[in-house]
Amino acid sequence: MLIKKADDKGKRLSLLEDLQRSAVLDARQKQWLREELSRLRKGIQGERDSAYYLDQYFKDSENHVVLHDLRFVIDGDVAQIDHLVISRSSAST
Repeated sequence: MLIKKADDKGKRLSLLEDLQRSAVLDARQKQWLREELSRLRKGIQGERDSAYYLDQYFKDSENHVVLHDLRFVIDGDVAQIDHLVISRSSAST
């Protein structure tokens, strides 16, 4: 069962692409931004592929719950979980 879909990271990607065209940045900053965009694109694709696989595998499951892109802020610190699968188990003691 899918409870929370993966977030769309397109806005962040568009913002960095727009920033890359800025006349204010020098060559070093533009190079860093190109490298950051490359890493971001690869990361987004990896997360998208993982989310697709998990969604397809668990979509009809009665014993599993899938949540994507959970973000927690605790005392100003941020933690993110890309994908979380919770399984119901019936453990006997």
